[in-house]
Amino acid sequence: IYSPSLGLAGQVDSVPQAGNNPTWSWTPSEVIVDRVVVTIGAPAKAGDYTVGVGFYDPAANGQRLPAVDQAGNVLPDNIATLTELTIEARPTP
Repeated sequence: IYSPSLGLAGQVDSVPQAGNNPTWSWTPSEVIVDRVVVTIGAPAKAGDYTVGVGFYDPAANGQRLPAVDQAGNVLPDNIATLTELTIEARPTP
């Protein structure tokens, strides 16, 4: 969960489906569901954020794999956007 102006609000790094469905077995157009809980960190600032996903290559020192849109254009930072969200200001106690 990231904003270029506000920074990182939360992140999870994990193997898809806990390694039970390896990416090498995926087929084109197959839909893979992988539920992940991301905790918003306490220092996260109020504002608009992007929720995205990217994949890393463990054989290449964790380098992020290329991500492209349907037209073949490389996505910024090789991250596919899933949704946008707004973090609201926390009330002061």
